[in-house]
Amino acid sequence: MMKKKIALLTASSVLIAASVLGCRQNTGEPDPNFVSVQPPSSGSEPSPQRVEGIKVIEGESTLSQTSSLSGSSESETVGGLPKLIPWQRYLFGGGGGEDYTVADVEDLKSANPWTGDAELKTLPVYQNVYVSSEDIPESVRMTEGLTGRRASQEEMEAAARAVAQELNVEVSSVELFPSEELIQRFKTQKGEVPKEYQYVNSVTLNCGGGEISIEADTELNIHISFEPGLVLPEEYALKPDASYEEQIKRGEYLIEQYGKLLHMEKPVLNIDRKRSFEGMSFCSVYEGAGDLTQQLVNYSMNTADFTFFSEGELAGIRLYRRDISEKIGDYPIITAEQAQEKLTAGGYIGGAAAQFPGEEHIVHTELVYPTDQVLWMPYYRFYAEIGFDQLSYPPETEAEKISRDGRPLKAYAAFYVPAIEDGYLERMPDINGRFN
Repeated sequence: MMKKKIALLTASSVLIAASVLGCRQNTGEPDPNFVSVQPPSSGSEPSPQRVEGIKVIEGESTLSQTSSLSGSSESETVGGLPKLIPWQRYLFGGGGGEDYTVADVEDLKSANPWTGDAELKTLPVYQNVYVSSEDIPESVRMTEGLTGRRASQEEMEAAARAVAQELNVEVSSVELFPSEELIQRFKTQKGEVPKEYQYVNSVTLNCGGGEISIEADTELNIHISFEPGLVLPEEYALKPDASYEEQIKRGEYLIEQYGKLLHMEKPVLNIDRKRSFEGMSFCSVYEGAGDLTQQLVNYSMNTADFTFFSEGELAGIRLYRRDISEKIGDYPIITAEQAQEKLTAGGYIGGAAAQFPGEEHIVHTELVYPTDQVLWMPYYRFYAEIGFDQLSYPPETEAEKISRDGRPLKAYAAFYVPAIEDGYLERMPDINGRFN
């Protein structure tokens, strides 16, 4: 594989914080709360020259609070705050559920700033302004009264070019998805262009002689890809089963190199040891500045994810700077103990297909903001041990129940309970997140 030098980017001194222990040993599926669904890769429709002439449908107006929350009138408020409908996911499907196989419970833990003794009384709820009408099934949109907007082609290209400038790389070409070629293919073969391809889904800049691509999507998330993978210095070219200490050092090195790109005052390193996919490994960074509430929001909303190939090469960087300008309000929250009572009584939403196995099987609890939602609101996420047969992809052999270093694996699944007090919730979905 071709070796390349990493361009050193000037970065100020940063404070590295991590509250996790142990080393990564997961063979489960990626956590959907840390990996945002992206539009189809523009690389599937290459074009050497800039594509012009694709019709861009203008983004819709930002969601109004009343219609986006409950589809009902402004009178349905509590203490001046509109009632919320939890778990309005706008992206469904994908491979498997939120379950994991790890050798140690510590591998489920992370650098989440929330701890069980945190004295939070309220937490903010935000409207996800980048919810495209094409992303939500029409039946759901009509029922919930949802509208939204998406970034324009110009906004996406500007965001991608800003990153190219920070990386100090020259842009050689620009690709749009869908490409003009794909549009014409639809017209020829089907007579019409599907609705979801009638606007620009993503803009990709090809840089560095084609070895670096920078893609911006309709939510202004950025995906930087290195092809081939960027070879790191030997001490940081780690295999997926590298020790936690080694991964910490690699993360610190990447923060130093890419500090300018992160736009963070106080980057906090988060070693994600529960994700593993075809030998790849991951770590992330979030903005740790501000009080506990701001840190908790940033833990999900303002992050950078680093992805590594099996031999330790840097495969890519994803930047998520989610727009939280549409704040709905600060809502009273319940305690983790109250949420656990709801969980054991069946008042939960399943992140995986598994049924909740019982209170005695809970091994870890954290407070998070799932990002695949129409509303960004806090949930308690409980991890509980389950049987291998309840995994989305059960192991087919006994060897698949053993970690890379020879330790026996155990299976776990995630279960969610809204952190908002019941009086502020309009209705709960069933345990699989679907409404009756």
